[in-house]
Amino acid sequence: MIEQSYKSYLVRLWKEGPTSTGESIWHIELESVQTAHRRQFPDLCSMLQYLEKELDDPEPNKPNPDEDPSCFS
Repeated sequence: MIEQSYKSYLVRLWKEGPTSTGESIWHIELESVQTAHRRQFPDLCSMLQYLEKELDDPEPNKPNPDEDPSCFS
C-alpha cells in the first residue's frame, strides 16, 4: 500500500524600511497549514533548503543551494 502524505505551507513576504542606511529589508516566513508552526528565514535559499529537507525528496538534477548561493542560476 502506498502511503500518501500532504503538506501545505503559507509563504509570507514583507518589506520593512528604509533603515538608517536607506536600505529596505525583506522578511520571509513559512507557516505550516497543518500545524500552524511558523519559521522565519533570512533569504529564499534558506527557505528552499528547509522545504527540501521537509519533503525528504530532493530532486537529483536540481542545483544545490550550498554550491550555488543564488539558488536560481
